[in-house]
Amino acid sequence: MIGYILENYIYFLVVTGVAIGMFLFVTVVALMFTLVERKLLGWMQQRLGPMEVGPWGLLQPIADAIKLLGKGDVMPKLADKFFYTYSPIISFAPAFIVFSLIPIASYTRVIDGQAVVSQVVSSGSSIGILLITAIMSVSVVGILIGGWSSGNKFSLLGAVRSAAQEISYEVPKTIAILCIVMMAGSMNLSIIGGVQRVWFIIPQFLGFIIFVIASLAEVFRIPFDLAEGESELVAGYNVEFAGIRFVFFFFAEYTYLFVTGALVTVLFLSGGHMPEFLGFLNFKIYGTYAVSSAFWFIAKSMLVAVGIIWFSRSMPRVRADQLMNGAWKVLLPLSLVNVIYTAVIVLNKPLHQLFVYTLAGK
Repeated sequence: MIGYILENYIYFLVVTGVAIGMFLFVTVVALMFTLVERKLLGWMQQRLGPMEVGPWGLLQPIADAIKLLGKGDVMPKLADKFFYTYSPIISFAPAFIVFSLIPIASYTRVIDGQAVVSQVVSSGSSIGILLITAIMSVSVVGILIGGWSSGNKFSLLGAVRSAAQEISYEVPKTIAILCIVMMAGSMNLSIIGGVQRVWFIIPQFLGFIIFVIASLAEVFRIPFDLAEGESELVAGYNVEFAGIRFVFFFFAEYTYLFVTGALVTVLFLSGGHMPEFLGFLNFKIYGTYAVSSAFWFIAKSMLVAVGIIWFSRSMPRVRADQLMNGAWKVLLPLSLVNVIYTAVIVLNKPLHQLFVYTLAGK
């Protein structure tokens, strides 16, 4: 009896430690991307960006976090207290949960032309990509509740825009993911990253473009930031939020930016495997396969996320009608064309084998 209690207590401590570690990682990533975006934007505009706090302004995110956490807890007079209080948590929680499904340190060994996938830091779910897509969609519920419960017409309008935008771009994004599942023959993210003989960005370049554009719209980045349009909605759905509540909305946005980079890495860039074009450098990360995989996975995800910021900050904001037309009249037809193209590749076995390893034991 004592052994059973002790075993469950140890399991509880391990799970709690992992959860705390994930939360700290999410926090560091979100803070880091705020600095990267401001520095990159400053460089693009021929200025320095943050330079006052710490050497070269590197401690500016910490100063911003302390400032936000120190603000008073202000609640609008017309707000619905219950939903206003918990809507930021509803928006942020899915971004935190998604990290448990991302294969940060899974690796693959190829033996006699067959891929043997080892899952180290991953849930190993057989429907991982489906779960991530479903969980990420929950965030818009928190945004919608937050905009409505604020008692502000600008907040409500921004929330309604965000819901319409999320629903519209979820369709072509899901179809683009479906094409990757067809190529890999699995919805397990570790397997999708491990069976790529050639990066899927090559045979699925159209799907990559669709996925990135739809992801930009789903995380409300420029040019699709109509839900937060400062010039129209005075910051949109989060205009009435301050302090810790605003921090949760803020962290959710930047966490999803890294999640988008991670998904692009898994779906199109073979996950945590070293790029083959760097093989001539004989560049190796010494240690276990898991350490090497984690390094390359995080490095690729960071580069993709920075590229998304760069692209986003280079574009003008589109109009609301252009936003909807882009989803239903451009991306949706292109995604259906991509499904047909992918089906041709999958049905042509010699062509399919050029891009995909066979799973051992399959």
